[in-house]
Order: sequence, then C-alpha cells, then structure tokens
Amino acid sequence: MLHRKSMTLIVIVALLLSGVSFGFMFKKKKIDPVYLTAEQLAQYDGKNGQPMYVAVDGKIYDLTKCRYWKDGVHDKSPQAAIAGRDLTEVLKTSKHGIKRVTRYPHVGFLVDSVDDIPQKESQTDE
Repeated sequence: MLHRKSMTLIVIVALLLSGVSFGFMFKKKKIDPVYLTAEQLAQYDGKNGQPMYVAVDGKIYDLTKCRYWKDGVHDKSPQAAIAGRDLTEVLKTSKHGIKRVTRYPHVGFLVDSVDDIPQKESQTDE
C-alpha cells in the first residue's frame, strides 16, 4: 500500500505530464512600488498595526512577516535594527549583511524628497 505522500507525488507528476499548468500558483502579484522619504518611512515602524518597512541601499523591503522582527524591532539587535529606518549602514556591520533582508518583498524606493517621487502617467482617451 502506498503512503499518502507517495500518492500525492504520483498525482502531481501525472498532472505535470498531462500538460496542466501550475503557473497560477507561483505568479507574484504585481504591485506599484511605493516611494517614501525617510520621514514617511518612519511611519512604517510595525507599531499600531502598521507594516514594518526598512530601507537598504535605496530599496524598501517589507519585513512585516519576518518572525525575527517583533513590534518593529529585530530581536537580535534591538538597539540598531529598528523598522521605519534606513538600515544600510547598520547592515554593513551585521552578521548577515543585507542578504537576509533582500529575501523579503521589495515594495519600493527611498527618495530624498517628495519631488523625487515619479508621477504616474495618466492615460487619456484620444
């Protein structure tokens, strides 16, 4: 008698060989990137239900679902790694560098001022 895992594997292989597409399961949802100044980024500190965003090398990452971040603070380095901030310099001296942060969703870009935020092209009917 085959185990349940073996049966599941056989079914998946059969479906793959039959040409069934599983692309719908792996497509990432396309979102418009956010553009935030350092002041705006500070609002995403993981407190009061806010997401936890950090900036690294001008890119903003969403660490909300990271288990090592609680209430906007990284549990291994509570003095330095705080959500809502640019952590580029902090991560240069950390044990893991930026590689752990870049595994999380890249949601936007850090800008110097609101004037640097790209304007969406409006679509007009002509």
